[in-house]
Amino acid sequence: MIEDIYRLNEEQENNLWKDAVFVFDTSALLNLYEYSDSTISDIFTTTFEDLKGRIWIPFNVSLEYIGNRHKPINKLKKEYSDLENNFKNIENHLEQINNKTKSKEKHPFFKNIELEDFNKSFNELKSKVGTEIKSQNELLSKKLENDVILNFINSNFSIGRKFSYSEISSIIAEGEFRFRNSIPPGFKDESSKQGFQKYADLIIWKQIIDYSTKFNKAIVFVMDDLKEDWWILDKKRKPLSPRTELLAELDSASEQRFWMYQTSEFIQKSKTIIKSKIKSESIEDILAVSERHFISSKISHGIELSANREQEESWRIKRLENVAVFYSKTVSEINISELYDHKGTLTVYWYKEPTEIEKKTIQLAWENENELEENVEHVILE
Repeated sequence: MIEDIYRLNEEQENNLWKDAVFVFDTSALLNLYEYSDSTISDIFTTTFEDLKGRIWIPFNVSLEYIGNRHKPINKLKKEYSDLENNFKNIENHLEQINNKTKSKEKHPFFKNIELEDFNKSFNELKSKVGTEIKSQNELLSKKLENDVILNFINSNFSIGRKFSYSEISSIIAEGEFRFRNSIPPGFKDESSKQGFQKYADLIIWKQIIDYSTKFNKAIVFVMDDLKEDWWILDKKRKPLSPRTELLAELDSASEQRFWMYQTSEFIQKSKTIIKSKIKSESIEDILAVSERHFISSKISHGIELSANREQEESWRIKRLENVAVFYSKTVSEINISELYDHKGTLTVYWYKEPTEIEKKTIQLAWENENELEENVEHVILE
């Protein structure tokens, strides 16, 4: 009987969950730090407990995790810092309003009883928020000092073997061929990373294959990065399934099934397939974080601007905004749906085939941002 390895029906999915090993990517591990303490505790005592003995991470994932676990904490601290700055901006504007309206000798002037009430309420709110921000920052600092997530991973996750230098060299040599031919995973990192880092995803993939082959195990890979060299994405960049090349390669190497979920889907599936007792509130928290990460964006001149969640640098969104402004000032009708930046891989999503003027305009816009046209991918949505 011929088995379709490229799809997963309900029966196959249920069977997969019975025996597969669940492998976590660095992105999924780092996202744990953005969940509430109650959600983290709930995941650990329900879904992860239900899968105890079947949770594994490749050695290079463990290296990436240790090297980056401070980043989500720093990101949350920055959000609190931004909130403080927002209150400071409001305070400055309020001071200007007060100065402009308090003199009886000039206009504008009005009886400022309501304004005085607002000042009082604002100062009370600012004080309460400031106290809460200080408290939350102290808690965030303690998260790294007494890291319950790291402690849980060390106690409950198996970690794969470290590849030798010769094995890594062999993978890099193979990677040169794979990247030239856009064979997943990892080829999207070729232009944005240096040295061995270009091949980080490929090394992790090879460690997964090595484990599956050695222990004859199907693999469920939990990954929150929405990268085209791992996922098949729809027009809105939502994941549909793993890349077919990955499914075929692991099947060829170990004759085992491979599948992928985002954390949010993985947790939801655990509730229905293995009857995990995870709370609905925890699922809502996980979904909220997933949605927040899906698009770190804003709209500029009717064009959606988005950067992959790994890229926390504000200049990436600012650069996209500059391109959108340049384009919108030049053309009479907006034909671009989205500008997207994934670690230096730039994509323009057009509603319909662009005219020569539109193509030239967007080319000049990227040149103004010191980007070559060949670094920009164009996708037609119609």
